[in-house]
Amino acid sequence: MQLRDYLKTHHITMVAFGQLLSPPVSAGKVNHWLRRTRRVSLEEALQIETLTKGVVTPRELAWGKSQLEEETANA
Repeated sequence: MQLRDYLKTHHITMVAFGQLLSPPVSAGKVNHWLRRTRRVSLEEALQIETLTKGVVTPRELAWGKSQLEEETANA
């Protein structure tokens, strides 16, 4: 699942989600991740995977749904 979809489904704001990370990140940084204008670090991606109980994986954060589906289809 994409992070944007997770936040929407669980009614979590960018501000609230950013505060769950250690160290906390700004809503602006979360917004960059959602718009894919800034990459999620490996450390952040692993924390996000833990926070979402594996629903959002580092692979999804790195590649995006369409690329991941294409890669899986071509495997």
